Amino acid sequence: MKKSYNLWVFCTLFLFGFFSGFAQESPQKPIKKLKVFNESQRVPLSNIQKILTDDLKVPPGNTFVFISEKVDDLGFVHKEYQQFYNNIPVEFGKTVFHAENNVVQSMSNNIFRIENLSTVPSLNSEAALVKAMNVVKAEEFLWQNKKEAELIGYEKPEGKLVVFPALKNVSKSERLAYKFDIYATSPIAYRADVYIDAHTGEFIMENKKIHHANTPATGTSSYNGTVSFTADSYSGQYRLRQTANGSGIQTYDLNGSTSYNNASDIVSNSTSFTNNATGVQAHW
Repeated sequence: MKKSYNLWVFCTLFLFGFFSGFAQESPQKPIKKLKVFNESQRVPLSNIQKILTDDLKVPPGNTFVFISEKVDDLGFVHKEYQQFYNNIPVEFGKTVFHAENNVVQSMSNNIFRIENLSTVPSLNSEAALVKAMNVVKAEEFLWQNKKEAELIGYEKPEGKLVVFPALKNVSKSERLAYKFDIYATSPIAYRADVYIDAHTGEFIMENKKIHHANTPATGTSSYNGTVSFTADSYSGQYRLRQTANGSGIQTYDLNGSTSYNNASDIVSNSTSFTNNATGVQAHW
């Protein structure tokens, strides 16, 4: 069982990086992505609050709310908690506890130390939506066609207040933001979560839900010769991503590091990937 558990811990850490998408821990006060508890540190599932208090040590105002529980094929229980700051959800802020026989073995974190942030917006959601629409620059939005919108249960976004954390290459500090699910239909199909600063009206980031076309590709692998797989056509290049129904496989290069801050796409100028056999092997 120890061998299976070690393999499971590795897979959990690998997958948790993709689950968190754009999220990276605050560069000022990092929290471990994965913590494996030794026997003296382990507590029952019923005592998770002790870990949240003693291990994470987040500033006042930060709380955690249980959102889901899953049991995998090995019998491990995975309990997921959403981070909140002053009762507003922290975007990408989650922790997952992994337990065997009702005892916590490890935790996967994507937690941010939020403090001294005003959570009273200066901008109302209607004004923020106009800002988001101006960013997208679409000619038509799905909510303008009520019948088509109803087919997928989509409505004009009202905007959800979130705490947007400090993310490398996105935002140097945490910010109060409106999150809009923007679905445009013309001139091209576009859907993304668009984040607008709730104080300044500044555009922060878009997290696309519709990506460019999946493309059949081949590549030179480390151990299996030339292999076939699905890549992503993107901005005149191709990258090792395959999307399906909003999820899928995305393969990155950590560039010799163990930090997701250094992750970059593995790209090729054609559908033949010949310059990164390790990446091709992993993606395939």
